[in-house]
Amino acid sequence: MSDRCATRSDWLKIAPLRPRDPSECKTEWGPFSREFTERIGAPAPVRSVLIRPATPDVEHVVEQALGEVPSDVYPRPGEDATELAQRLGQSKWLDDTRVKKDGCRKQRVRLNEKDYPQPRRKTWSILLKDCSAAGGTAVGGHSAGHHPAHPATGRWLLAFRSPPKETESCEPMPSSVFDLGVVLWRVAAAHLSEASRATAPNHCQLMLYYTLFKSKIQPHRDFYAGALGGDYLEEQCEHPDVPLPPPCRHDPMHCSMCRH
Repeated sequence: MSDRCATRSDWLKIAPLRPRDPSECKTEWGPFSREFTERIGAPAPVRSVLIRPATPDVEHVVEQALGEVPSDVYPRPGEDATELAQRLGQSKWLDDTRVKKDGCRKQRVRLNEKDYPQPRRKTWSILLKDCSAAGGTAVGGHSAGHHPAHPATGRWLLAFRSPPKETESCEPMPSSVFDLGVVLWRVAAAHLSEASRATAPNHCQLMLYYTLFKSKIQPHRDFYAGALGGDYLEEQCEHPDVPLPPPCRHDPMHCSMCRH
């Protein structure tokens, strides 16, 4: 595992992207026009794409980043779902996420020690600032409440803030993970919007899907007002070039600095 984490200085050194030749990646799936989706009964055009990098350095960078994943979070031969959940529940590496018991009750339980289908997560951020004691103002004028100090190191992170009852950890991003994000960001340049080409990724959440848990993500919204989703789909059917609406600014969980 890497001994060095990515910092704000590393992030700022990465120049904005210009649109690149799509030949740097192979498009395996998408996008699909409105004409095509209407023929198959889909409600709106599809702008998502699945791409395969065509640059030679990707495999090495992926290998380095996967070196950050400890072997004890992988399933083992002969293990059943209960045994895997018991073992993951002891992990100090995974985010210690709290979720609703059985998916609907008020009581919260630790996801890692249950056999629920939600993917397990590991969250990283570039390092914003070293600080031995909380207080003052962090990068961009945000208070320490927006960029909490890491409990073990006192370092400030660009942390994705979940609702309090579902608090997830966020740790300094290893350089190998940051390097992978930058490589993939560059590979995908031809498919990115102008806003996404402006800055390199500064935050990463690894999601682990387990066959034993039948892992999946249920339909959900990420800090959007529910009405925005319906309005967007209706607008897409008539005007497929309309951009995605911004997240609801009334939601205190939204972090305007983290856009990747």
